[in-house]
Amino acid sequence: MQAIKITFDNQYAHLHTESGKIGRLPLSCSPRLARATDEERNDYRFMRNGVHWNAIDEDIRFETFFEFPPESTADKLGAVPAFLSVSYLAQRFFGKSRSWLHNKLRGNLNNGKPNELTDKERKELKNALLTIADEIRLSAENL
Repeated sequence: MQAIKITFDNQYAHLHTESGKIGRLPLSCSPRLARATDEERNDYRFMRNGVHWNAIDEDIRFETFFEFPPESTADKLGAVPAFLSVSYLAQRFFGKSRSWLHNKLRGNLNNGKPNELTDKERKELKNALLTIADEIRLSAENL
């Protein structure tokens, strides 16, 4: 495995490989990385089998980044499902049931197979969220 860089967001460290694979490690799995500053997080070097962070004296094997399941669409939506009805999205934009969209967002199994959004459905969801954002913006401007 040829690692090329590591990036961070609020919850994960992401290992990017030369082949295009991206592994992720929850920061909760490494208290040192979780507490580290941006400068300390970016002070790393690749070793033969992993990564070493100099400033915080932390070592993590490359394989560890790939032991966690990929982020689901529901994870990527963050807090949106808390304030936007999944039933409304499913019915208005897909003509489907709430459970259909819920299972797709979570990647739940359907007849033993992963049930995820297709590329077309993912694009439709993106457009649906943009449409709703525009509608909310217009309503706010009319107040």
